[in-house]
Amino acid sequence: MSPRIAYLGCDLARYGPHWAVLVDDQGIVLGAPQSFRSTQVDYQRVLAWTQRQLPPETELHVILEPTGPATAPVQAFWRSKGIAVYVVIPFRVKRFRESYQSHTKTDRLDAFILAKYAQTYGDHLRPVIEATDVRYAQLRDRVKEIWRMSRDQGSLEKQAQALVDLWIPEFGASAPTLTGHQGAQVYREIFQVFEERPVWPNCSAAMQALALGVRPEEPQERAAQSMASQPSQQQLARLLARYTLLAEQKEAALEELTALYEALDPDHLVQSLIGVGPILAPFLLALRPAIEAVKNFRALKAFVGMDVATMQSNRTVATHGHMTKAGASWARWALYLAAEVGRRWDPQLAAVYHRAMMEKGKCHQQAVTEVAIHQLRRLAAVLKAQQPYEPRDLDGHPMPSGKDRRAFISQRLVVPESVRNRTRAHRPA
Repeated sequence: MSPRIAYLGCDLARYGPHWAVLVDDQGIVLGAPQSFRSTQVDYQRVLAWTQRQLPPETELHVILEPTGPATAPVQAFWRSKGIAVYVVIPFRVKRFRESYQSHTKTDRLDAFILAKYAQTYGDHLRPVIEATDVRYAQLRDRVKEIWRMSRDQGSLEKQAQALVDLWIPEFGASAPTLTGHQGAQVYREIFQVFEERPVWPNCSAAMQALALGVRPEEPQERAAQSMASQPSQQQLARLLARYTLLAEQKEAALEELTALYEALDPDHLVQSLIGVGPILAPFLLALRPAIEAVKNFRALKAFVGMDVATMQSNRTVATHGHMTKAGASWARWALYLAAEVGRRWDPQLAAVYHRAMMEKGKCHQQAVTEVAIHQLRRLAAVLKAQQPYEPRDLDGHPMPSGKDRRAFISQRLVVPESVRNRTRAHRPA
């Protein structure tokens, strides 16, 4: 007879008290909800309370939602007591909570929902994965930090483009990236179009022609436009300053990330994967604790969020739904980029992409996602075997030359433009 299981749902608060609700494997609430704070005294009190409520040989699972800084100390306490801790996906818990529409939202009821969700969907629980080497935790933190910085940089660049588009329509369609110094100069100089004699050495001829197309002919109108655009120019200067500061912070974080990667992967096993370079390698290496902890590749896909949503009704099971995306977004981003590059240089990955586009009718992003799943499988194999990846052709023969692989793909695995247009939302005229 399998041991009984109880679920302790903990709704954590950033500043106020936390709440814990205990539910047995039949969904029955045991005892009264407990309030506690992030102190060792309160942790011990809740532990003693659970032990009094549970019969002997009952296995306790602690269920948490990620709640920023409040999550780590609670995790650490329960794990130090040898108790399994699971972090649930907030989106799924929110959907589950919607089925309990008879009550208002309170912290106590949220704790009950967490415990009840775990009791109902025990097979979907994802254990907290902690690396035995603290450097992998540092690597993951730097990866997530750089990922957030890159995302914020993209947001600032879109805001800057939209701001200039107010005065020079379609500027964003041909604007240079802000990554380089010249790109920021173009954003600053483009407003010279409203001056009597524009000085814009960094703007290309095409960019100048675009700006001159909206330039008023009369000097009075140009002066009025220049005056009216001053607030936008000041806001643009603030956006560019924030972007520059983020770029400097990101560069410093990248130096730390590179040093950690060199220490953890001195043989550059991850970079042996086709499509993975110095930038993406640390992101993929950060998945190593998860690769070692999960039971199989299906669980690894679920951890990353690349598993497919399943819809079941009676005897009908549909597994052709969308990707759940309920996992590490930074890992999916790195795998997607590695797949996009790898399919251009690896015949086996190119064959996966070609088959998805030609035979399965997938669009480009769906086909690249299939390639990304293959990249994840290769990553797991390389890290488990501690052997570099060896590129091969479709028959399994070694093919070390990148030039030969590229030529092979261009001759046999090219997707016709007509097939690409079939799945595009906006087809060329």
